[in-house]
Amino acid sequence: MKLHFIPFAWAINERMFFWLGGLVCGLGATGLLAGALGVAHAAEALAVLSGLVMLIVITVYARGRFALAALPGNRRGHQGAGTSSSGEL
Repeated sequence: MKLHFIPFAWAINERMFFWLGGLVCGLGATGLLAGALGVAHAAEALAVLSGLVMLIVITVYARGRFALAALPGNRRGHQGAGTSSSGEL
């Protein structure tokens, strides 16, 4: 599972990683649970679905849908880790 995306969201101040990690982890856990309950090929099917979800989330991000409203001097609209709204650490 891709739990490492969730700390990335906090560390680099990018909300896309929170959604990516949450969705992929949730789908992976669902696949494992369904497989443990005897559903044939559930883990494999949800692993493929997780990959498709990852592609969709990254594509949506690349098209600017996760960007917040632009700040002056910041094209992407986020401040980056360790900065405040005034630009001080």
